[in-house]
Amino acid sequence: MSLTPLEIVNVGNQKKIQAFTASDPVAMGNVYTENCRTMPPKKGVIHGREATTAFFKQGMESGLGSLALKTEEVGPTGETLYERGTFSFHGKDGSVIEEGKYVTIWKEVAGVWYNDVDIWNLNA
Repeated sequence: MSLTPLEIVNVGNQKKIQAFTASDPVAMGNVYTENCRTMPPKKGVIHGREATTAFFKQGMESGLGSLALKTEEVGPTGETLYERGTFSFHGKDGSVIEEGKYVTIWKEVAGVWYNDVDIWNLNA
């Protein structure tokens, strides 16, 4: 049985949320393709899984405790999926540290779906 585009995104997002909550940058990086492009606010493009893993490690070490994602739209684009939604990063005490919106391009590699392009912006 194949998954719907929304189910595919939900599975991947659960991996991201679990990795972030566990402060596991390697697990977080493993949600991304080897040649991904990650585009966080106020930063240049981060190229590749290794650099993306290092970026998330810094965030986890800075006191961020959890990640919440709310998918608002998912659609197929040929051999990829796009996702648009909102996010919030929370401190270890549960307080909201940052909120914003994102667009992610998901890509299937050898039967597994990964983030290939990930960009997010802050609300304020």
